[in-house]
Amino acid sequence: MAEGFLHPSKGNKQMEDIGVEYFRDLSSRSFFQQSTGNKTLYVMHDLINDLAQFVARDICFSFEFHEDKLNDKVRHFSFVRNQYDTSKRFEMLYQMKRLRTLVALPVHNLPWATESYLSNNVLQKLLPRLVCLRVLCLSGYCIDELPHHIGGLIHLRYLNLSHTSIKSLPDSVGSLLNLQTLILHGCNNLTKLPQSIENLIHLHVIDLTDTDSLTEMPMQIGNLKKLQILSKFIVQRGSRSVITELKGLSHLQKDLSILGLENAVDTRDASAYVLKDKQGLKGLDLQWSHESIDHGNGDDGIHVFNMLQPHQNLERVRVAFYPGTKFPSWLGGSSSTKIVDINLSNCRNVTSLPELGRLPSLKKCSIEGMNGVKRLDIEFFGYGLNSLKPFKVLEVLQFKNMLNWEDWDYPDKTDKEDGEFPSLRELMIDNCPKLHRKLPAYLPALVKLAIRRCPHVAYSVMSLPSLLDLSIEHCNKMTPRSMVDLTSLTTLKIKSLSDLTSLADGFEQFPGALQHLILSQCTGLTSLWRKGKEELHRLVSLERLCIESCPKLVSFPETCLWSTLRRLWLRDLPLLKDLPCWIMSHNELTGCFLEDLEIEDCPSLTCFPKGKLPPTLKRLKIQDCVRLSLLPRD
Repeated sequence: MAEGFLHPSKGNKQMEDIGVEYFRDLSSRSFFQQSTGNKTLYVMHDLINDLAQFVARDICFSFEFHEDKLNDKVRHFSFVRNQYDTSKRFEMLYQMKRLRTLVALPVHNLPWATESYLSNNVLQKLLPRLVCLRVLCLSGYCIDELPHHIGGLIHLRYLNLSHTSIKSLPDSVGSLLNLQTLILHGCNNLTKLPQSIENLIHLHVIDLTDTDSLTEMPMQIGNLKKLQILSKFIVQRGSRSVITELKGLSHLQKDLSILGLENAVDTRDASAYVLKDKQGLKGLDLQWSHESIDHGNGDDGIHVFNMLQPHQNLERVRVAFYPGTKFPSWLGGSSSTKIVDINLSNCRNVTSLPELGRLPSLKKCSIEGMNGVKRLDIEFFGYGLNSLKPFKVLEVLQFKNMLNWEDWDYPDKTDKEDGEFPSLRELMIDNCPKLHRKLPAYLPALVKLAIRRCPHVAYSVMSLPSLLDLSIEHCNKMTPRSMVDLTSLTTLKIKSLSDLTSLADGFEQFPGALQHLILSQCTGLTSLWRKGKEELHRLVSLERLCIESCPKLVSFPETCLWSTLRRLWLRDLPLLKDLPCWIMSHNELTGCFLEDLEIEDCPSLTCFPKGKLPPTLKRLKIQDCVRLSLLPRD
């Protein structure tokens, strides 16, 4: 587009779509090859690259800057695939009056080059000479300002300043009337955009992703009718940038974040929908300020939220710090049928969740910091308004920091064969201190379950036939005693269960598939299993055993049938006096086949057991074991 190689079609196709078609055609003819290191990138064959450079000559050039950080004078300046000395390189670049593409390659092969320096002096002298530039890329260089002369590059169509130290753009940027793409991705020092940007009526892209310091937007950004990518829009106090500016940007695509919604004017006008016609918008991030939560009233934000009803093509939505007590009806309604990912965060005044079970395409749902919610009931599941099964395709469900959530009720209509969430693969519940009701009884597709900081949650019988990964932390009333069908479990992590004295306490049915067992901060644990119990011998697939911060653990069993064990980590076990004898190799037929042994902060240990360290050992780490002798006892 920037070089003018694309021509508008007679139909309604966007120039970008035409470019994609051309690129695919070139790729199919082997002009481009997919990178072996990164499948999202393409490279040219060396012969094609040489041919392109020969044809382009003084029209297109790529180079690397190598510059002393402490000196504005360039020390070394090298062109890619060129061997000219420094003086000739500058001279050549200054003489390229027809140069149309200038791409400065960072010195380091990183996403952005934190040590690629380019002095303002170079830009001040260079840019006024390159009046034919269409493309200018300075991505990754530590430049903090652009010279005023940038406004003289009236043919410029593509400007990339991503991951630079730029703080602001000069007003002269408003003279770049042919500019189509402005990339400011990762410019963390950028605080504002010049008002003159409203003149750039041919802009298709303004990429403001990861510009955390940006606090101001131009007043008349709604003039940029051709905008397709506007990654961020900030509503400022005093209505200098009103939300209705978005209404005329009918071509917006991909993702849009709207910040400062507490400053939006409440029109209460149903015709004021600003996003409803934007068919290409796929992701929407709506953010109010943290302070608005504490200073709002019950109706704050609901009418503005209604104005932001998107087109039904929306796939991802995130809402943060919304100050109202209820969500608008479109969130979870029939107009949101394509939403696959929803994140509701820190909307602390909301008392009930929307009918998310009615979203037929929903695959991921994250609920966090909703302090006003006390129960999840039939409304959450969305029963009663249609016959569709709720959460039919939901795969990931996460609850975090729900400080007042007490009950989780399941509707009577639940299909006993499929369970409440027939497709759920991952369930995480973290820091819900008042939750005391049972968890879902049957989750046939669940692969990963993590319950953390929920001290009152207790199990009823749970059937988890597909579970691979189970993590229980700070949940003293939870033991897997009532779990059944754990035939697939491969990883078990138990942390901060103070009442656990032995692994036989609720772990009677260890699955043979278990490969990783981690025990941490179990202050009551005195032994791995009680004398006469052999449940752990059933762990015929165990590969890794990690025990840490268990202050009452004194010893290990004398026998072990874990021939599969490869990694043993023992950390912060102050009373452990003896290492298990089975870690040593006694002969070629018996003993252990450890590859990784780590012993840390075990002050009561004095020596290794009799025998030799196994010949399979590849890593041995001993730290803060002041009495431990590296020599095995006789």
